[in-house]
Amino acid sequence: MAGVPTQFGIVEIAIPHAIALAKSLPNVRLLGFHFHAISNNCDSKTDADFMDHCFETSKRWGAEWNIDISYLNVGGGIGINYLFNWGDFTNRLEKTLEKHRDCSWKLLFECGRYITSSCGYYAAEVLDIKQNHGKYFCVVRGGIHHLRLPAAWKQSHPFTIVPIESVIPL
Repeated sequence: MAGVPTQFGIVEIAIPHAIALAKSLPNVRLLGFHFHAISNNCDSKTDADFMDHCFETSKRWGAEWNIDISYLNVGGGIGINYLFNWGDFTNRLEKTLEKHRDCSWKLLFECGRYITSSCGYYAAEVLDIKQNHGKYFCVVRGGIHHLRLPAAWKQSHPFTIVPIESVIPL
């Protein structure tokens, strides 16, 4: 998990022991590796560099441990920034995949939020508009847990105010 303390995964220095253990178990067949670097990353260069690292590391471990790799899971972590240039991300991804076209592995991504982020709306009633030190804040009928990530990650999240008179009753 990107070299920081976390409850997820296996610390990289323990990988040789984990591989040796998996290879020693008669009913376990190691087919690949699963990586995860960061969540909500909006830097396409960092994403491409991380994916390249996953390929290179998996190739090294495969050769070192004589593993016939079938799968490489590069995790997710692709951030959602609605003002972001997605073409840059796609170009970098294609170049990284082209570099590693010698691998016949199935490549897995965990892109749930990246794929679905623009597939719906969050609607909340504005109860009040508050001013504090020159900034305005809307108090809405909804919980902080409803759409927390954009604010928590300080990402741009556009919105539209729809006057209640414009809303068609259901």
